[in-house]
Amino acid sequence: MKRFEVLDGKHVGRDGTSYKKGDIVEHPGQLDEVFPNKFRKVSDAPVLEAESSPVSPAKGKKGAQVVAPKAVAKTPGAKPDADKDARGWDASETFPKAAEEGFKVFARGDLFHVYEGANVKPINPKGLKKADVDAFVKTYLEE
Repeated sequence: MKRFEVLDGKHVGRDGTSYKKGDIVEHPGQLDEVFPNKFRKVSDAPVLEAESSPVSPAKGKKGAQVVAPKAVAKTPGAKPDADKDARGWDASETFPKAAEEGFKVFARGDLFHVYEGANVKPINPKGLKKADVDAFVKTYLEE
């Protein structure tokens, strides 16, 4: 399954589940090609299983599924903790401006932490909401 971010408006899956701007949707198709201004591909990473229940569970066989931010990639044959990262899930692809400047962004729950280079300590001691990450990076670079 591929992961896509809803860029604009809302999307209703085949099973009737509603997704709003900013939600991450899992779907086997190419939503970013079918709806180019509505979805952005986040990754082709392995299917994710949420550690906690999904934000909006989808139950359709062919429908999309929202994955909670606290998700762990499940690689076939891997040990249960092999794909975990203590910093959370890598959300850097969601913030291209931060990635261009060499930052990595990780999410734990609904909070995001920005890391500079290979540092193991985030440059923002308090977690940021998704909407605040780009502004934080811009301010940090101006300092």
